[in-house]
Amino acid sequence: MAHQLSAGIRAGIAYAATVFGIGFLLGAARVLLLAPRVGATIAVLVETPLILAASWYAAGFWMKRLAVGAEIRTRILVGAVAFMTLMALEVALSVSLFHRSAGEYLAGLLSPAGGIGLAAQVCFATFPLCQAIVRGDRPHRQSIR
Repeated sequence: MAHQLSAGIRAGIAYAATVFGIGFLLGAARVLLLAPRVGATIAVLVETPLILAASWYAAGFWMKRLAVGAEIRTRILVGAVAFMTLMALEVALSVSLFHRSAGEYLAGLLSPAGGIGLAAQVCFATFPLCQAIVRGDRPHRQSIR
């Protein structure tokens, strides 16, 4: 059980860092190339399927690479750690690169584009568990001893 806890935490961090890196590149293209032409909301709608596809692949890669089991709570742990890590990285980027406060970042989530992005991040957090179900790994509850 301690191994799965450790693997789950490591997988969540690795998964978030991978998706953050991909999102940084896609986000730069979105902001610099697409948003000036079609607006922020449409640009996010175009980017969202790409980042979700990359997230799905990254989740599978890290689950396999770090041998994360299919237990429900382990997969939920991976998603929760990944979500918290991704949000922390995004706030840090917002503060350091764009000189916005954490509050300003959070307020941005209330815009249509921000809401779409947040919804995609919630989907991202569910992918480790969803993959166990879709791939037939038969997630199960761990017995409490």
